[in-house]
Amino acid sequence: MGKQKTTSDADNNTTTQVTLVGITKKKRGRRKPTRVGTNNLKNNKMVTNYVRHNVADFKKWKAAFDQHDATRKQYGCKRSEVFTNVQDQNDVLIVLEWESKEHAAKFDASANLKETMQNAGVTSIPEFSFAE
Repeated sequence: MGKQKTTSDADNNTTTQVTLVGITKKKRGRRKPTRVGTNNLKNNKMVTNYVRHNVADFKKWKAAFDQHDATRKQYGCKRSEVFTNVQDQNDVLIVLEWESKEHAAKFDASANLKETMQNAGVTSIPEFSFAE
């Protein structure tokens, strides 16, 4: 069974419970704790976008993903994290925080993203989901 993490936000009286199954975070250097779940700010409710797909070569894909960071920021992305399946590093999960769902949807539908994904070696149809 996966590892469960529960986070609470006393200001907004909310609790989030997430089960992580077979996913590890790919990051260089020292690991920092991260908050999994929603980001509820009092006056600025951000949205979290989860994208999952397969890639031909993780290292090649990750380089393209990193180069695309400025474009994501132009569309309103505030934070991004990359995870891979522990049994298959080419099975990728991306967690993105956006200013709004509209910002994320515009980016997800952009021709620039489609071209970048194709050039980076994405081999499956991406699965997109949102959490607020």
